[in-house]
Amino acid sequence: MFFEGIVSGIISGIIASLLVAFFMFKIKPKIKVSDKMCIKSDSGDKLSCQIKVINLSKVNLTNVVYTLLYCKEHGDDIRELYAIRPDSNDNMTIISKYNKNNTDYAVRFCYEIDKTKYPLDEKSKFVFRIHATHPYTNAITVKESVYTKENMVVGVYETGERLKIIKIDR
Repeated sequence: MFFEGIVSGIISGIIASLLVAFFMFKIKPKIKVSDKMCIKSDSGDKLSCQIKVINLSKVNLTNVVYTLLYCKEHGDDIRELYAIRPDSNDNMTIISKYNKNNTDYAVRFCYEIDKTKYPLDEKSKFVFRIHATHPYTNAITVKESVYTKENMVVGVYETGERLKIIKIDR
């Protein structure tokens, strides 16, 4: 009788631990990154761009790290990579949780790109990478978007959870 109680306690503890682990691994940050880069202005040698990221999780995302890389490919499979600094000096490390009443869950990362230093042609592209951590489970999600000359659009992003760009004719 005593032995059966210990065995059933151990088995129920293992099952409970497995269920908790299953749900903890299943809960990850849910983010969407725009597949098009928004060009706010194109003046002379400078290109002012934005990339929109949306947090669809019900919690604030923490430990947010993002980079924009300029990738230049050469004929013999050699690549050059250059990191481009964000326009503002503030390094965002938290993205607000998804909320229908507030649009703080949608973030636009702004970049001022020197067109002479980082020319965009058929052998070059921009690669945006972001990763964020779920605060309760410490699960990490990594998203990456590649932007070529074809998917850079002059305009303004829509507000809210849409990633569509409203085109502006100039």
